[in-house]
Amino acid sequence: MDSIDKEILETSPYIASTFYETKYYILRTCFLLRKGLIEEAKSTYENEYLPMIKNCSVPKEVLTYEYYYLGGRNLLDENPLESLRYYKIVLNNTDSPSFKGIINYNIGLSYFKVNKLEESLTYIKKASESYLLENKQKELADTFNLMGTVYIKKEELSVASKYLELGLKIAQQYEYTSVKSRILHNLAIINKRNEELSSAINLLEKSLSLKVDINNIIITAIELIEVLIIKKEVRKAQHYINKIEQDINKLSPINFHKFLLIRGKVYLKTGNLEQYIKDYDAALDFFLEKEIWKYIKLYTEEYGDTLFKYRKYKKASEVYKLTLLSKRKD
Repeated sequence: MDSIDKEILETSPYIASTFYETKYYILRTCFLLRKGLIEEAKSTYENEYLPMIKNCSVPKEVLTYEYYYLGGRNLLDENPLESLRYYKIVLNNTDSPSFKGIINYNIGLSYFKVNKLEESLTYIKKASESYLLENKQKELADTFNLMGTVYIKKEELSVASKYLELGLKIAQQYEYTSVKSRILHNLAIINKRNEELSSAINLLEKSLSLKVDINNIIITAIELIEVLIIKKEVRKAQHYINKIEQDINKLSPINFHKFLLIRGKVYLKTGNLEQYIKDYDAALDFFLEKEIWKYIKLYTEEYGDTLFKYRKYKKASEVYKLTLLSKRKD
């Protein structure tokens, strides 16, 4: 049981008090967010918590949990600079070693998302120290996974592999299925970088088999389809596209538009240029509107090259301008 679960159990018997009722709703919001029930968390925050604190001062303890929630929401919404702002306030306002471990992990993840890798490692290592002291094996395995991910980004693949294998050993020993699935995904990325594509596919398929929620499945499915496209196994890539489409309405807005990008690639490989353009335009319009520049940066140059190849020069020029803009913004 983590500190938030414990707080909820301790708070609920005193729900008659306005303070405890307010605290209960913000703790429940945080709990739902951590369980991945994002819409329920948002509903509880907006419809239960916010009306209660309207026109009244909020105790520091309650505000700390609110900032924790807002940090998490911004992280999920691909707004890591805002998540950093909230998480650092939380870190300064808590004395709980367990909670500090969680916050240090999330600060490390936020720094990773803005490509500040040394800062990321500093906070991730602090998180791992907390989890070692408290013997929190699941959190430790997850932290080793994140550490491995950072080292992949740093192109230090042997170091990355070492931390991922440490995490995998713990995940297998204690049967932490969700952590194991994430680690297998990242080990596959190392294989992909080393051009060991068959091994990468094998690990990604193992990772997929351990996942249940579509918004977790999509992350690994996109990576798997990318590798299958590289191997020119387009029919198999289309198979995974079809599987995702069965639950497409359950995807978050960000994941839905990420899916459009990979589906567009498969359309292109099957000769459907019109649908490729349609999917890419819809996805890039969304990321532009939300100012999520990293996806624009990742995909527009390739998109522009493809449009140029098919003699769509005016549209290619517009897309190249987006590439330049994204490099300044990201």
